[in-house]
Amino acid sequence: MLEQKAPEPVGCWPENWPVLQVLDLMRTQWNVVQGGVIGLRYESLPVVLRMLGIPKKSRAALLHGLRVMEDEVLTLFRENG
Repeated sequence: MLEQKAPEPVGCWPENWPVLQVLDLMRTQWNVVQGGVIGLRYESLPVVLRMLGIPKKSRAALLHGLRVMEDEVLTLFRENG
């Protein structure tokens, strides 16, 4: 049987925590085409935001942070292809 190694814990600044929570809940919502992953399915985002109770006035800033993290994840996908 293969042994599974626990992932190393990572730190998160408090102001980034809501964005990280959203990204985690969106983890099954990637658009995948023949060439690979192209980005998140944003039509799922309103459900996640409501579920987390993110106030409407905070959503624009959160979306900006989510797009930054999405770009980083896409870079990792491409590098590890």
